[in-house]
Amino acid sequence: MSTHLARLRLTLALALAGLVAGLPAATTASPATVVAVQVRGTVEVQHGQSAATEAVTEGAQLGADDTITTAAQSGVMLVLPSGTVVTLKEKTRLKIATALHSPVAAGALAANAAEPRESGSSQTTFELAYGEMLTRVRKLNPTSTFTVQTPVSVAAVRGTIFEVAYQPDNVGEASYRLSTSSGLVQVTPHGGQMVSVPADEQVEFTAELGRKEIRIKHLKKGKLDRRKREQLEKEARDNEHTASDLVQKAQAARAKALDRAKADDPRGQVNERGGKPATPPKPPVRPKTIKRPPRHP
Repeated sequence: MSTHLARLRLTLALALAGLVAGLPAATTASPATVVAVQVRGTVEVQHGQSAATEAVTEGAQLGADDTITTAAQSGVMLVLPSGTVVTLKEKTRLKIATALHSPVAAGALAANAAEPRESGSSQTTFELAYGEMLTRVRKLNPTSTFTVQTPVSVAAVRGTIFEVAYQPDNVGEASYRLSTSSGLVQVTPHGGQMVSVPADEQVEFTAELGRKEIRIKHLKKGKLDRRKREQLEKEARDNEHTASDLVQKAQAARAKALDRAKADDPRGQVNERGGKPATPPKPPVRPKTIKRPPRHP
């Protein structure tokens, strides 16, 4: 399958999958659904402030305030409605801090083989607590934003393939590395100046994680190794192909489940999400009036 065709299929699959079903006009940003695919090993999610965790399964729908954690030899791909694909490597924890999306206007879906543009507009913020993530961000529209935060940095993206690795240790230090294989990422270390990291370059530094302050040291910017760049490009391209197929399969499975639920429900109470409407409350029961016989003098 060509890269152009895979990107177009992914865009159309996300539009048809109802990941942001019921959204109003394209100018209105609403909460977006992030779909988990290619789940390997042990992957768990915490919803909001809850301490409870549950397993992430193939096709699971996630959203803002969800925190995903991968164990050793585990991983998952997160597919955004815009077509962006985020791959979490093993031993990684990532929070979806913001996920808003405005769907593309009717007839405006398009994918360019050289630089695919996102469908609609979006505001996305991820918080990487630790670990490693590879991201293929669709070229953003002018009103869109995409950032990746760590405790020691903020990275702003416009459309690119990049990898972020952040590893804190047990003695109050952490290492940070951002590698860009295409596009441009602007990294701002904690308390420091913004560093532009264009294609074929990377930036890395260490940080002292004090109780009251964070100190950045040994910041170094340089060329990205050719083999590393080729590896990132190939992995991101393969992930995009895989995401296209898996999103379509997940949508087909949901459609079949909905059809089965409707077939088993002759009253037609199953809604488009596969559930039944809530049972309306019963009216209050009025107490019966007891007629007493008249008293005789």
